Amino acid sequence: MNEIKVGIGNYQAGQRTLLISYGLGSCVGIFLFDKVKHAGALGHILLPGRCEEVAPIRPEKYCYNIVEMMIAHLTGEGSLKKNLVGKIAGGARMFHFITASEKHWIGDKNIESARIKLQKEGIPIKAEDVGGNYGRTLIANTETGILRIKTVKHGIKEI
Repeated sequence: MNEIKVGIGNYQAGQRTLLISYGLGSCVGIFLFDKVKHAGALGHILLPGRCEEVAPIRPEKYCYNIVEMMIAHLTGEGSLKKNLVGKIAGGARMFHFITASEKHWIGDKNIESARIKLQKEGIPIKAEDVGGNYGRTLIANTETGILRIKTVKHGIKEI
């Protein structure tokens, strides 16, 4: 099966492909899967919300922007939005030794942003593995819809 790497603040899409994103800490991975066409997209979210700049250099770093781009890509390739389901993973509090109020944890904001945006788009979240204080590597199988999550100390999990 073909493997495609997904960089930070970017997304990739494909059919019958493995989409791989390495080293998510406070970032969140969003996997959109079309259960009919066996196609999907994996986004590596760096920042919550939407980029509001007039001429942004990298709008795909932001959750709302990248979700919209992934939906447009998949529907442009023939997927129907009603057939899309979502899975999310990541959003860790990587630096637990730093004292900060709850509102300053970027991982928490990324998780909330992903949940809100998918709900607004009418895409159900079928599974998630979020939070904690450890990094994750994600492997999204666009043929089966399985999102494999690898960690150093917590093993491998499939959702």
